[in-house]
Amino acid sequence: MDNRNEILTLAKDMIRGTCPAEFDNEKTNSQALRDMFIEANGGSKELSIKNFYRGNACFDIVEEIIPLIVYEGFTGNEFWMNLVDYKNIKLDDELTFFTPDKADFIVSDLSYGSTGIRRQRLGKGQRYTVDTSLKGVKVYEEFKRFLTGRIDFNVFVDAVAQAMLQRLYEDVYNALKGVTSSTRGLSSTYVISGTNSEDELLDLCEHVSAANSGAKVIILGTKKALRKLNMETVSDSAKEDKYNMGYFGKFNGIDTVFMPQRHKAGTDEFLYEDNKLYVIAVGSDKPIKVVDAGVGYILDQRDAGIPVTGDLTINYTYAQEFGVALVFATKMGFYTTA
Repeated sequence: MDNRNEILTLAKDMIRGTCPAEFDNEKTNSQALRDMFIEANGGSKELSIKNFYRGNACFDIVEEIIPLIVYEGFTGNEFWMNLVDYKNIKLDDELTFFTPDKADFIVSDLSYGSTGIRRQRLGKGQRYTVDTSLKGVKVYEEFKRFLTGRIDFNVFVDAVAQAMLQRLYEDVYNALKGVTSSTRGLSSTYVISGTNSEDELLDLCEHVSAANSGAKVIILGTKKALRKLNMETVSDSAKEDKYNMGYFGKFNGIDTVFMPQRHKAGTDEFLYEDNKLYVIAVGSDKPIKVVDAGVGYILDQRDAGIPVTGDLTINYTYAQEFGVALVFATKMGFYTTA
């Protein structure tokens, strides 16, 4: 189709907030994009079992746009990108991850004329892949409402992206939630429980820094977790932080990073635990590995051999393939408070 590339370009610009000057506001943007989709749909505003199927221009474009929405949404999340090593295969990223060997080298005393020290091998690191699987969400009705003018494109984007992103966020967090002191690459030095003691948390921060060659560390947690931080000396500026933000911006000179709460999908239950703090070294190897196939699929029940229902409706499901794994090549701290 002639305007396929125009549709994709405008949709991508709208997602990224970089629309050309001739589109002066969101309403204009959505109308222009809607007009292009209608043209691609043979001039019709209606989607039905007769014209929305694999091979139809609108069908194919939606499959291509939604993965971009998910990609932009996830990589734009500053909090998670502190912890996540993300690869999108569609964008030509390698399928494999490489984790360098962080084995310590022991420096021995030498005397002139003697080289009798233990030989140590330079680690080669490890290369590995992450298993992926399909995750799906029904999106047909939302797209139909956009095409008929009942919702704007930004609303449609949010409805679809948030559903898929929510599942990705949950998978990422559940990987962290399962960490214990026996998790490979960690120990009871780095996964601890305590009574919100200033010394306990400071010791953990120092351990993580020392294990990462003295790197600067930051503390991450929800607002309720961060506001529990105890410090013997609290400056006026720290008090202002707590008054304005709800938590201290620094803990003994260490920056704290707010972790916005989310609901578990389909519930009003919080996803993140409010009694956990995470200590990470800035610039260290990120422990959470995410592979996004970068390709979307709209699954039509007719493709699976399921007949159309008596009221002539069809279930369409959007699916995307991604996987999450956890690898600790460098040390990270986990502090659970009472």
